Amino acid sequence: MMDGESKEHNTRAMKSILNGLPDSMKANFEKCLSTKGIWDKLHDLHSKGALTMISSQENNGKQEGNLEPMKAVEDKRDNIKA
Repeated sequence: MMDGESKEHNTRAMKSILNGLPDSMKANFEKCLSTKGIWDKLHDLHSKGALTMISSQENNGKQEGNLEPMKAVEDKRDNIKA
């Protein structure tokens, strides 16, 4: 069982993760009682491809997230190979 400080850290972490999700995804996490539970559910949804695109009603079919960091990693990888 968690002590008071651990519960506070868990609650803050849960809120941080949930605040980063679009509203349409938050309902998937209503039953999660811990940060680990949310993380596991995110992993499960991601592995099924449910997090790669949000509904076209919310974002006109654009892919969610900032892809620039990934592009920078790919560019660096290509420079290393050269």
